[in-house]
Amino acid sequence: MSHECLAVESGKDFEVAGRIIHMSYDLDSLHAISLNEDLCKVRSLRSCLGTSNFKASLPFFLKQKYLRVLDFGYGVGEVPRSINNLKYLRYLDMSSSNIKVLPISTTCLLNLQTLKLDRCADLRKLPKGMKCMKNLMHLGIDDCHSLTRMPEGLGQLTCLQSLSCFIVGKEKGYQVSELKGLNLRNRLTIKELDNVRNSVEAKNANLIGKQNLHSLSLVWQSDNKSHVPDDVEDVLDGLQPHSNLKVLSIDYYHGSKIPSWIQDSVLCDLVQISLMFWERCEHLPTLGKLPFLKVLNITGWHAVKYIGNEFHGDGAISFPSLKEFRLQEMRDLEEWRTVTGGENFPCLSTLDITDCPKLVEIPIIPSITGLTMRRNNAMLIMSVMNLTSLSSLVIQNMDELTVLPDGLLQNHKMLEMLRISNMPNLKSLTNQLDNLSALNEFHLGYGGVIIFCPYQRMVCRAYLRYGNYPFVAATNSALCLREFNI
Repeated sequence: MSHECLAVESGKDFEVAGRIIHMSYDLDSLHAISLNEDLCKVRSLRSCLGTSNFKASLPFFLKQKYLRVLDFGYGVGEVPRSINNLKYLRYLDMSSSNIKVLPISTTCLLNLQTLKLDRCADLRKLPKGMKCMKNLMHLGIDDCHSLTRMPEGLGQLTCLQSLSCFIVGKEKGYQVSELKGLNLRNRLTIKELDNVRNSVEAKNANLIGKQNLHSLSLVWQSDNKSHVPDDVEDVLDGLQPHSNLKVLSIDYYHGSKIPSWIQDSVLCDLVQISLMFWERCEHLPTLGKLPFLKVLNITGWHAVKYIGNEFHGDGAISFPSLKEFRLQEMRDLEEWRTVTGGENFPCLSTLDITDCPKLVEIPIIPSITGLTMRRNNAMLIMSVMNLTSLSSLVIQNMDELTVLPDGLLQNHKMLEMLRISNMPNLKSLTNQLDNLSALNEFHLGYGGVIIFCPYQRMVCRAYLRYGNYPFVAATNSALCLREFNI
């Protein structure tokens, strides 16, 4: 009997009869390759998936001269030079391996179309000569945190469609202009943008011409605050992407001017935006007119003191589609106001306010159902009273609070989940939970405090943590939390 497909499972015997083209096996069955003599005789493999002990099975794979697909990783520390024996290889996945370098012989795999190296945290460099791999279409290097530069001349890979990350260098062959002729799709992260010297270099990346690129992340060095390049604002202006872009992230931009293509909402198809640590900008960009924006993250704009019309825009409806909004690490933010006379945030359901020590009030946004507050001014918690549609409320690290304000949750008939944690000075929850008729999940995390919480509720779960030891109480009848001496 001939088997074209073989799946090797841990602890199960298998037979090899006839020709085998496709093989896969789990992580616990790796020894089976060297122990099964019949399998070692196979020379017909086209694909092998699930390999993780590449070193042990190396002699077997190097004899598979017709192999097209090879997937291995998890613990592999070295790739042999003889990998180039697999000259027909089309797909090579070494994700999550421990490799530090790829041998130059890897570049001899001239038929390779996909090379995946995602989550190779120890990978320091890619081999010279990758520009010769003319058939390469997909290069995955997500979460390769030790990688500091790209191989020279990556722009010569004219078939490349998927490039998860590009690290900009200063020398010719490593500059951002290598991206110019690449018809990239899906998503791209560009790092070390401090190495782009002027707007001409930035425009040479031709991001505005990449109509199939749907997600773009632009990253400057986070620690380069002492020396801000003279043309940093022109550089970001020159990196304008195509209007088809759906997801945009820009981190550690050191300029004080917002580029026109963001300020004027040119990218009208954006669904998600993350702008982190624009520390010199004093005003937020006008984003309220973006019709399809659903997720927004504004973090680390330390120079912003006021949020108002410049953020919301002058339309009849501000942020018409926004569902999730995170406003975090706004060190000097004192006031946030919405547009008077217009409709604001009609779809906003999730709001996260974190590390805004000077903000004392948030606008009334009736649509919010999930609210998170962490490390904020104690007065900010009073805004909870006006958000009576909440179904989920998280309050954490509000160190100044000793008691919750009277009536804080009195009208929250829809609240289903309440989490209060890391509040070392909070002494009492007296009368806070009496009217929460919908509550079915209650989390408490404390250390060194006394809680008096008279509360009865059918089918309620309470999660309490005392020091490092969790205690879970659950009941299908009445649950009454009394006084705890911790």
